[in-house]
Amino acid sequence: MANLSGQELQQLGAEMFGSSWRKTLAEHIGLSYARVSQLSNVDKLPTKSTIKILSLYEQWKRDGKITPGMVQQSLVVKDEEDDLTDAQILERINKRFAVMNKMVDGMIKGVIRSMIVSGAPGIGKTFDLEKALRKAHKDQGLYYHILRGTCSAPGLYQTLYHARKGGVVVIDDGDSVFNDEQSFDILKSGLDSTNTRVISWRKQSSWIYDVNSKKNADDGEVEDLSDRFPNEFEFNGAMVFITNQDFREMAERGLKASAHFQALLSRSMYLTLTLKTIRSRVIRIRDVFMNSMRKDENLSVDQAKVILDYVLANKDRLHELSLRTVKHICQLYHLGDDWEEIVEYTKMATA
Repeated sequence: MANLSGQELQQLGAEMFGSSWRKTLAEHIGLSYARVSQLSNVDKLPTKSTIKILSLYEQWKRDGKITPGMVQQSLVVKDEEDDLTDAQILERINKRFAVMNKMVDGMIKGVIRSMIVSGAPGIGKTFDLEKALRKAHKDQGLYYHILRGTCSAPGLYQTLYHARKGGVVVIDDGDSVFNDEQSFDILKSGLDSTNTRVISWRKQSSWIYDVNSKKNADDGEVEDLSDRFPNEFEFNGAMVFITNQDFREMAERGLKASAHFQALLSRSMYLTLTLKTIRSRVIRIRDVFMNSMRKDENLSVDQAKVILDYVLANKDRLHELSLRTVKHICQLYHLGDDWEEIVEYTKMATA
């Protein structure tokens, strides 16, 4: 891969369908996504044709710029799927989601402390999880909180404090916390394998009070601490990490954060929902859309079929092939007869 220059990689990437061309590149020709990511930070390049991708791939393979050793798991997955029917692939997908739901139930019951759920974006990871947590909150009064995007170390500390009595904290696509030493130390304390997990904050901060000072103070000297947090507390909650990344691959990349990913893996249940190929994502989307999502979107079976046929016909042009994208298209469908034109401008990659 070292023989493949950044410019040549961009040339190959320019032929990719969709905006996230690095992932598509890994899927179409079997290159490790991690290896491709190391070569360029370009995320969006023009859409053209996969014919040129494969042509360039074959040419570079003959020239020795791409070697057989670079063919990674995505190609193996495609080979395995070639021997399976759509029904068999759907069964495998549904089994993994069933395992996820069972693990979530274990977290709600306090049996499982931490789990990592990895899979392609927009396939229903968070939806299924949040549905179970909402039900537990309604039926049992379970406290849960979902952190999305970036989160500071103080923000993480305070969130875990609120969940300390058996609550569940979900970090959804918040991989930035793994690159912050303070945040990661907090996570490690909260995921410790010992019977008693104590999370502490040892820096002087206006929002922190010393629990020992409070214990030793006379009643008349205790100040109002209602808007502050103790500098340590026992954590009896659970954490869920929802990610689009393969944590095992990240742990093996030899980067600065790799040790963090390895530490998380050793402290957590790890479930990958796979769905690494376009075929498997299509099968998942078809199943969820026709059996449940269409009802939520107030669509008849015939209307849903029109939308699904449109999505499948344009799956290689969509910025993201996902349930999230399908939901957006459903919303545009309700705007009127020109919905396809609106989708063209808002959801399709352009040449």
